[in-house]
Amino acid sequence: AGILGILTSIYFITSLLSSFINNASAVTLMFPIVFKIASQSEYSIMSMLITLMIAGSASFITPIGYQTNIMVQGPGNYTWLHFFKFGLPLFLTNAITTILLCSFIY
Repeated sequence: AGILGILTSIYFITSLLSSFINNASAVTLMFPIVFKIASQSEYSIMSMLITLMIAGSASFITPIGYQTNIMVQGPGNYTWLHFFKFGLPLFLTNAITTILLCSFIY
């Protein structure tokens, strides 16, 4: 799959975990896996770690992914569908930008 496939996998798995558990916990769970992949491949560990860090903070799709999402859900009368409709384009834009920049810069 190459570096784009590896970075895409790291990003989507980490951000999926980050959507349902704490951001720090998602990164902590994924770090040993990413480190093992980086040490066994010829690709830059820096690109994988930066992708991991950014994906850990990309919890835009669910209201339980981040504290402020939960805080604004009640007063704004937001539903899960609102977070999905507005969070998905932001998530995809962030994912594409992160993966492409990390693969070319590092």
